[in-house]
Amino acid sequence: MEAIARARYVRTSPRKARLVVDAIRGKHVREALAILRYTPNRAARLVEKVVRSAMANAENNFHMDPDNLRISRAFVDGGPNIMKRLRYAPMGRGYRIIKRMSHITIAVEETEPKPEIKGRKKPVAAKTTVGKRAEVAAGKAQPTKPGDSKEQVERVEAEAEAEKPVTSEPIETQAGEQAVSPEADSEGKGGE
Repeated sequence: MEAIARARYVRTSPRKARLVVDAIRGKHVREALAILRYTPNRAARLVEKVVRSAMANAENNFHMDPDNLRISRAFVDGGPNIMKRLRYAPMGRGYRIIKRMSHITIAVEETEPKPEIKGRKKPVAAKTTVGKRAEVAAGKAQPTKPGDSKEQVERVEAEAEAEKPVTSEPIETQAGEQAVSPEADSEGKGGE
């Protein structure tokens, strides 16, 4: 059983109204209303009124539960084109503008309850891209191109090894002076 609502002689173009109606056809009524609420289009306000009217018709005339309604049919037909306006054109001419009208029809039917949508899924961390040198330094790189040889990979590994930053921090003594590492100390004594 269907509950039908019509809005006739609506002052909007059928072409523009069909874009909105196509977006909600086959959806549950609550979902369709949410789509229409955030559609930035004048025709969306008009279609929303018709959907609400169809919900009210289903509830009052057929005793259907409004939470279980689905839009079964939705279409827009052209109305009469009796509103004509004049657009001034060059050389004293006038072009005709046709202000179009529409007939919007929405039919809803009762279906099984829509399953509840649980909370949003947690976002998945994006994959980090690693350069070839970093992959080679980590030991993950393989010769990928036909021209790459093992010698080239070893050369890139050696360059990556040379570019590694020194992570050791200076050692502080009790007096607040920096102690000299044994390697630097032996280099300093040998030069005297």
